[in-house]
Amino acid sequence: MNSAKTIRKIIAAVFILLVVLCCFLFFRYIYFYNQGNDRYERLDYAGAIESYQHALNANPPHFKECSVRVNLALSMIYNMGPNWAEPENVDSSIQTLLEARDILLEDGCATEEGDGHSEPAQQLKEEIDKMLEQLQQPPQSNPDDSEDESDGGTGAPPPIDEETEQGIQEEMQNIQNDAFNERQEEQQMMEDWDADMNFDYDMKIW
Repeated sequence: MNSAKTIRKIIAAVFILLVVLCCFLFFRYIYFYNQGNDRYERLDYAGAIESYQHALNANPPHFKECSVRVNLALSMIYNMGPNWAEPENVDSSIQTLLEARDILLEDGCATEEGDGHSEPAQQLKEEIDKMLEQLQQPPQSNPDDSEDESDGGTGAPPPIDEETEQGIQEEMQNIQNDAFNERQEEQQMMEDWDADMNFDYDMKIW
């Protein structure tokens, strides 16, 4: 009798261990995702990038992957700093924007055709395209600049005009607000899930 009880206890313990292990493997991305959110809110964009990359590497479920990608792309964009459109920063900004764009296009979160299955990802991709268009436009010819060009001008595109940059910033803020609201909803969902999964591990095994 005691032997049967012992076996049942061992089986129950193994089952609980397997459940915990499966939950850890399936939800471990949440640790990095929440860490990224915390760093993002503290304006530590470089740290947020690292956390969101770890979250992606942890294979988040399909229905949450786009949220991670949007937050990662936003962190990369804001990490460029306020002078991202200055001539000396154009090359690095273009490279960063292209990388952020590719992140959104993966897994179909955003598409070239505009029918990505994540509205925030698709919207952010469109804003990135606008930023790239501004950065990659050829310099406007000006007769007064001919002498400068002959003296070895860089040929860098002109800085983005204030009105265009303000419009981009407003759109980025809207996307950021949408991402924040989505993070809040997910956090509430996880708290509810934790409450539902609060097992009593001292329960009697019959």
